[in-house]
Amino acid sequence: MKNIFCKAALVLVLFFVSNGLQAHRWVMTNKLNKAILVQVELLHSKNPYFVLVGPGGKADFNWPLGNPMAGFCLNKIKYVLPDLDMLNQRSIIRDKKEVTELARDKKEVIDNKKMLAWLEQNESKYPRHEVNLDSIFKLEKANSKNVMSISLTPEKALQERCSSRDDIVITEENGVIVFKTKS
Repeated sequence: MKNIFCKAALVLVLFFVSNGLQAHRWVMTNKLNKAILVQVELLHSKNPYFVLVGPGGKADFNWPLGNPMAGFCLNKIKYVLPDLDMLNQRSIIRDKKEVTELARDKKEVIDNKKMLAWLEQNESKYPRHEVNLDSIFKLEKANSKNVMSISLTPEKALQERCSSRDDIVITEENGVIVFKTKS
């Protein structure tokens, strides 16, 4: 009997350790002077994930140890610029109970699936813009005169999508919202 419990405990430990090694987290800092609603879609998953992040705040998409989504890779990032009408939709957005240093925004999405349904229903007013992930995962090679971008091979791009990032910045360049890694 004792041997069965030891084997079961070993299996559980190996499961959690393997998930921990495969766990992914994407942290995005909002450098805009306005709020942004960020949606992440994971590869091979139908579940939408949303974070509403104000100016200077961070969107933290985190699937920690033991979470069934921990090993999934990044598939798409989309965003919407919310207005007061969206922020006042009490069925999908609420005031936060707890404000932390990482997530200091005062509002949060209540239910990801309801948020997706609401956005699809209001697509003409709130179009979701898809981020070009290649722009995030380009390698920059600096020399003394300039910085040049190097496109990734498909294998390297997939590897980047399956790696955690805590250095994604949301900013605006020439009137266009861009997601990029810190330089």
